[in-house]
Amino acid sequence: MDLRDPCARDGGHELCRILRRRADHGQTRRSRTGAGTWLYQFAYVPQFRKTEWKNGAIHSAELMFTFHSIDTSSWSQSASRKADDADRAFAKKVNSCWIAFYKMDPHAKSLSCADGLVWPAYTEANDEAMQFKDPPQLVKSKTIPNGPMSPARGGS
Repeated sequence: MDLRDPCARDGGHELCRILRRRADHGQTRRSRTGAGTWLYQFAYVPQFRKTEWKNGAIHSAELMFTFHSIDTSSWSQSASRKADDADRAFAKKVNSCWIAFYKMDPHAKSLSCADGLVWPAYTEANDEAMQFKDPPQLVKSKTIPNGPMSPARGGS
């Protein structure tokens, strides 16, 4: 059984369907109160992890970037390398988005971060999600795979 991406096969695993229903329900509830929903995918693989993370960024990989702990996190080192200047620059961009999210008005419909990038709140109509890769970019959420890319689906 292939456990790398159970949500992508045949409509997905039951847990995936439950989580999607809960996420949709939560987004609908927040929309009714006027609060926005921000959707993202973290897709950046630092150079020092490319050997270990061949199928893309792993779950929680963004933490050392969001909290700008790239030089102090135990995740920021591998057997062969440590974070470099490009990783630090990317961490600064990602951290700026988390800071903007923290500081924004609860009813904001967009936020600005990462050197002027505008990140709109997700709605069914705009289907916008931030894809954190270098450089960060907006993508349609329906184009984001449900997990790390496997070699069979075009990943490395």
